[in-house]
Amino acid sequence: MTPEITTDDEPADLTGELLACSNNPLRFVELAFPGITPEHWQRKVMTHIGDQLGANAQLSKFTRIQIAVASGNTIGKTALLSWLIIWSLTTFEDCLGVVTAGTEPQIRTRLWGELSKWFHQLPDELRQAFELTATAIFNRQHERTWRIDGRPWSERNQEAFSGLHNFQKRVIVIYDECSMIAEPIWRATDGMLNDAETQVLWLVFGNPLRLDGRFPQCFPGGRFAGMWQSFHVDSRTVSLSNKESLNEEIAYYGPESNYVRSHILGQFPTASTSQLIPLDVVERAALRDPQVHPGDVTILGCDVSSGHSEDSSVIYIRKGLDGQTHAPRKFPNLDPLQFAYNVAAVAKEFNADAIFVDAGGVGEGTVAKLRELGLTPHAVYFGSKADNAGKLVRCANKRSEIWCAMAE
Repeated sequence: MTPEITTDDEPADLTGELLACSNNPLRFVELAFPGITPEHWQRKVMTHIGDQLGANAQLSKFTRIQIAVASGNTIGKTALLSWLIIWSLTTFEDCLGVVTAGTEPQIRTRLWGELSKWFHQLPDELRQAFELTATAIFNRQHERTWRIDGRPWSERNQEAFSGLHNFQKRVIVIYDECSMIAEPIWRATDGMLNDAETQVLWLVFGNPLRLDGRFPQCFPGGRFAGMWQSFHVDSRTVSLSNKESLNEEIAYYGPESNYVRSHILGQFPTASTSQLIPLDVVERAALRDPQVHPGDVTILGCDVSSGHSEDSSVIYIRKGLDGQTHAPRKFPNLDPLQFAYNVAAVAKEFNADAIFVDAGGVGEGTVAKLRELGLTPHAVYFGSKADNAGKLVRCANKRSEIWCAMAE
């Protein structure tokens, strides 16, 4: 019997085919786990990784691959992370990586449990070359130099995320439930992924629970958006989710609620837990053209500087809800008494109906001088007691009362 002749392009067995998928995670998953069909969003993520690795290889470039996925619940995120861990480690000699999550149980129970499920489905020859423990997966012959570790993050242990270097090899870093991961860990990771001639993959996944922190900045409109390929995944678009249950939750919480946005739609909330005015309200207000009516009153708002610092005294001019038409008047190097004369001149110029002055500190001098000039300014003491003590929302001082009134 004549033995079958193979070439490098046609590996003789499944293990060989899998090892040939170093730049193609989607092909690796399709070969390794033929009984499953990746979700559309999973295919898009793996295709992007493969396309970028292929482009890097063709152009002899080492462009860092950074992917951010904001999603609802029950979309197959943990399965995809498990596939990518197995693919990245088994198809590239001496690959190094680190995986962290919002909490340590998230790593040990959910992610590593899912990883074990898929690891034990690999062909025997490939699986036996690696060992999976409770917190690591590594090559049996190169335990120190060919491994991926699951590590809980800690702001006191940033070194664990700043010492991962692998010159001319592959580095993979994965954040799961990354909304909970502190900014110093992001900075430490960012600083370590700069080895030359190295394949670098940084993948961050999570529910979009918060508007603060680094995660939202990875998406369009964010400070770091240009560095990341971002994806939003709606739970209703995947085959794994219970659509009836999701619709019940939407009906209960409301389609515009932040719970639905974060846990089902894969969209960031309109307001964080510490935010008084929702972001979407602010954005709409910034784009809205002010409407002015002839009968609207004209108000001056005056912020007083000492005249001996870099700050200027400023007069803001508002007619009705229009605070844009007239630019603020700025007066540097004026003491509070001199500033009062400028306030009086602007009040006459615009026939102002009312003048409000920040009277705390040096502002009292401006108020007193305006009264000498025959005007009737309203002195505002931001730290004074609020007037709404009997209302449903009780404010600690005048400043918070003003903000609450504006929010309403």
